Amino acid sequence: MNDGLAGVTGLIKSNEPRLYRTIENIEQTTENIARETDANKADSLMAHFKRASTQLNEALSDINTVTSTTRQVVVLNRENITSCC
Repeated sequence: MNDGLAGVTGLIKSNEPRLYRTIENIEQTTENIARETDANKADSLMAHFKRASTQLNEALSDINTVTSTTRQVVVLNRENITSCC
C-alpha cells in the first residue's frame, strides 16, 4: 500500500504544473460559461439567444398573419379564382 501511495504521490508531483494548468483552465471555462449564460448581460450568448428567439417569434407571427389573410382572400374569392382559369 505504501508503494502505491508513493507511486501516486510521485505521479502527482511530476505532473504538478500540468495539473495546476488543467485546474486553471477548468476555472476559466467555468467563468466563461457563467458569463455567457447570464441573460442579464446584454452581450452574453444567452441574451443573444433571447433576442433571436423574440425575433423568430415575431417573424412566425407575421407568417401566420399572411397565411390567414391569404386563406381569407382565397375563400372569399373562390368563385372568381376557379372561373377565370
